[in-house]
Formats: sequence, C-alpha cells, structure tokens
Amino acid sequence: MTVRNIIQDLLLLAIIISFVPISTCLLAVNYCYISLFPRSSIRRHLRKTPGFEPKTVLLSGVNTPQGLHLARAFHDTGHDVIGVDMEPGGIPTPLRFSKAMHKFHASNETSADGIINEHVRFLTQIIRSEDVDLWINGTTSNHPILEAQVKELIEQTTKCRCFALSPDNASRFTTRDAFLSHMHSLGLPVPEVHQVRSRDELHKVLNKSLGRRKFLLHAPNREEPNRSRVRTPLPKRTLSQTYSLVSRINITQSSPWRLEQDTRELEKYSALGVIVRGQVKAFVASFSTDDSSFELLDPKCALNQAMLRFVSSFVESQGLDFNTHLVIDFCVEDWVTATGVVKTILPVDISIQGHRNILLYQGISGSVQLTRAYLAYLQPADSPAKQEYGVKLSDTDHESPEKPVIPESKVARIYNFGEMVSQLVLKPLIGLLALRNTPKASLRTLVLLVDRLLHWTDDLYSIKDPVPFWWFHQVQVPLGIIMNVIRGSSVSSHPHKQQWTSH
Repeated sequence: MTVRNIIQDLLLLAIIISFVPISTCLLAVNYCYISLFPRSSIRRHLRKTPGFEPKTVLLSGVNTPQGLHLARAFHDTGHDVIGVDMEPGGIPTPLRFSKAMHKFHASNETSADGIINEHVRFLTQIIRSEDVDLWINGTTSNHPILEAQVKELIEQTTKCRCFALSPDNASRFTTRDAFLSHMHSLGLPVPEVHQVRSRDELHKVLNKSLGRRKFLLHAPNREEPNRSRVRTPLPKRTLSQTYSLVSRINITQSSPWRLEQDTRELEKYSALGVIVRGQVKAFVASFSTDDSSFELLDPKCALNQAMLRFVSSFVESQGLDFNTHLVIDFCVEDWVTATGVVKTILPVDISIQGHRNILLYQGISGSVQLTRAYLAYLQPADSPAKQEYGVKLSDTDHESPEKPVIPESKVARIYNFGEMVSQLVLKPLIGLLALRNTPKASLRTLVLLVDRLLHWTDDLYSIKDPVPFWWFHQVQVPLGIIMNVIRGSSVSSHPHKQQWTSH
C-alpha cells in the first residue's frame, strides 16, 4: 500500500466521519417522522387476516442491498425472516439492525475443503431451531453444484424446502461456457465462438461476418498463462492490417485458437427471472446508467418482451425440477435491413443468485408480487395460486396466473448512495480543484445529484427502516477503511468498497 493510497483512504475516512453529526440528526428526524406520522401496518393487518399462514423464511447471503430488500418484502407481507451471512472482520452487518430481520446468524468464513458438511450442519441447526419453511440462497460465492448438494441434504433431513437448483440442473451453470453451450444445444441464439485451427479458418469466419461483428482472438490453455489472457480484437481497421496481424499468429491443428464475438461495445441489459417448477413467476429487466445507477426497462417495450420470451423458452426446456433465481445478461445487436433497423438479443453471461433487479419491486404491491413468486415453491405442483394477501395489486396481477409478475413502470430507477457521491460529488470536485472541470460542468453534476435524490430510490435506505443505511455508511465503511489501513491494503480491496468508490 503506497503513501498516496493511505492519504486517499484517510481523506475519505475524514469526509465520512465529518458527516456523522448531520446523518445522526437526520436519523433522529426520520424516527420523529415515523412517530408523528405512523403508517398503517400492512404486516399486522395480514397476520390477523383469517386463513393467512405466515411462513418462516431463511435468507442466506443477505448482506447486500437486494438481500435486505427481499427481507423487507417478506417482513412487510407478514412473514418472519431469519438472516444468515458472514461478517468480515467481525464488523456487525447492517442487516442486524433492520426491522425486517426476526433473527440474524453470523456464519463463519470457510474454505472449500469440508464446507458442505459444515455448512449443512450450520443451516440445519438454524432450520430446526427456527422451524424454517423455506430457504432462499442469495449468496454470490457458492458453486452451483455445491448449492445443489446442500439443497439435497437439507431436504432429506428436514421439512424445509430449498429454493435452489437440483443436482441434475446445476452442472449447466458451473461456467459461462457451459451455460452458453447448453443454450446453443437448445437452438437459442448465442454469441459466436469458434475454435480455429488455421489462418484460413480464421479468415473464413471474418469474411462471413462482412465486418458486421467484432471478435476477440486468444489462445486458451497454453503453456504461457499470461498469453492466454491477451485478447486480440479482429478485424482491424483495414483488410491489410488484419492480414498482416493474422500472418504473425501461429495457429496449428494441435494448438487451436479461440475466436469469440466481442460484445463489449454493445448495449447491455440484465434480466432476472424467479423460476418455480420450470415457470417464470416473476420477471424484470434493467439497464445501467453512466454512474452505475440502474433503471427499469419498460415492461411493454419490444426489447423487454423479447428477453422474457427468451428466458421463458429456456426455462420451459429445463423441466419441472428447475427452481432458481436466474439472471441473464443480454447484449443487443443492431442490424440494418431494407425495412429498417432490427435488434437481436444475445445472452452473454449467467448467474443463479439474488440480483439487484429485485430492488425494482417497490412498495407493498411490489413486495406482494415478489414474495408470492418465491412462496409458489411451497405450494403443491397441481395447486392453484392462493390469494393469501388481502392487498389490491395492479391490474396486471389479475391476469392469467401463468404470466410472470412484472414491477410497475413508474418505479423505475435505483441508485447507490456511495457510488453516486463518488461519481457526482467527489470526482467533479477533485476535477474542479485540479482545473480539469469547469464550474459549469460541476454545476450540471450537482443538478443531476439533486434529481437523483428527489426522484430516484436508494438501494439501502427505507423511511420505515433507516438504521441499516446509517450503520453501513457511518460505521461499517469507516471501520473497514481503518482495518485496511492497519493491514496495509487499499480501500479498493475492501469487500464493501462498491458503496463508496467506483467499480
């Protein structure tokens, strides 16, 4: 860790600490507002509704904005939430202080060796002591096959149902290549990937694309590990430059190179589906803005409908034992035709964990939509959906139960406070002091900041549950910075850096 890094970290720490008095006063004002203008408790009303059956839900990997949001959704709709996650460095997680959390259990940081038995024992003890009905795993660290094994062992020894992949499905999601290969075998469109064994094969692929697609060429699994990470963009600006470069590459039958489509400059979108028994129960797509905020893609637009059809087609081919939160990142290609511009979607990445798109289900209506999708897993396969919530939803929720629920388009934009402060306050301020920015440009970013605060939604803050937001920014982040300085590592390596520094 350099002296410059230490100075930057200490400066950031000083800025954060300087806001403690203001933020604490605002926290007190928040509680005064709650006391003076109490909101009717939907949770209390639901728990008193005849026929309503509250469930105990165990959420693991909840130390994320989406994990907290899902916990609040279950709590607000009358259920009890048990949280499980690690607490790096022994710093209490903000989840401990959330009103949504009935109980919280800290898990140990363990290695892969022997993790299955230890993890199963830990979860099983919680499930039995808390009488858990449903386990939802939102962690980002577990391997799909490991998660499937844990699911199988828990369901064999307890009455708890586990919302996770089965062992038969898990192998298809171990790597990006495995997923894309499985997609291709189903006849779904995927980015081009070629194993080229000669320069002639390479030129044929490039000529066939007619310059409409860009590619990356690299040599995987070679004796030189560093070389395999070098990806050469093709084609070059001119045909002669392309031929000149390819002529210097040693491609043989015994040592093929990998030529894959370059999607880095294409529009990107993220689609989340909550999948129960091979059906999409909830679906939402979003796109990122320049400052790492994200917005809801209009549910009625053709692009959203195309992604939904793609996800539905894939899910239906996986069978009735397919249960997970499926996240697919799409890119969009523009093709110019005689009748206009045609957009084509291609999947570029996959994950099976909780995703930030969950945050787009806002308000009590969104909470009902989201939790109903997950709780469908507890119903018998041939049982119709129960109307267990006495809450009026939007008109779209009265349509066929086979259609996935989609959040209302008016709840469209989510920002991260720490990231926003970094992008719209700290960077412009530093640029202004260094004479790289003009006062007019800094004023524009300030106007953008005010617009975010007034019209967008923070990913952690809730007026009914403000402590997790305050604790994270004014306690957890500063303590993390102090620990990093003591250990001699930069704040950029801190596990929670994404809240305060650029990704």
